[in-house]
Amino acid sequence: MIYNYPMNVKSGPVIFLLILTIILIFILGVRYGQKVEKANKIINYALNLPATPTLQPTQIPLGFNEYLHKTCGVKFLYPSSLQLEKETTNSAIFSEKNQQLIKLSCDLKPILATDEADLLQRVNTRNGKTIRIFIDKSLRPLIEKSLEFANQ
Repeated sequence: MIYNYPMNVKSGPVIFLLILTIILIFILGVRYGQKVEKANKIINYALNLPATPTLQPTQIPLGFNEYLHKTCGVKFLYPSSLQLEKETTNSAIFSEKNQQLIKLSCDLKPILATDEADLLQRVNTRNGKTIRIFIDKSLRPLIEKSLEFANQ
């Protein structure tokens, strides 16, 4: 079946609806443009802010001193932040902030087997003394690398 639409439909309401649709699209476009403009202003403001320098903590330069114990016949490097707290003819103690980090002792007793991870033991072949150094774990690589037997 073929439908025949009457030709006498008034074009006034159709034109009115078409105009309202065009006005609605225009208003929506203006509102969208305002949002885009606002976003662009925020982005431009953020991009134009001067860069603030990030503050880096001041790091104290690390220095080392060489320690020589003549009676034990041993020398090694230690951080300059450590202080020699006590020194006797066969021992020395280094500390930092009331914490003992290195304890050195030497005697003629033979080395005893030990499982302590913070104990470094060596025999000075020049004088036959057993060198025992109790070391903080953070300082162990430094002491091991720099430990030497000195001439008396």
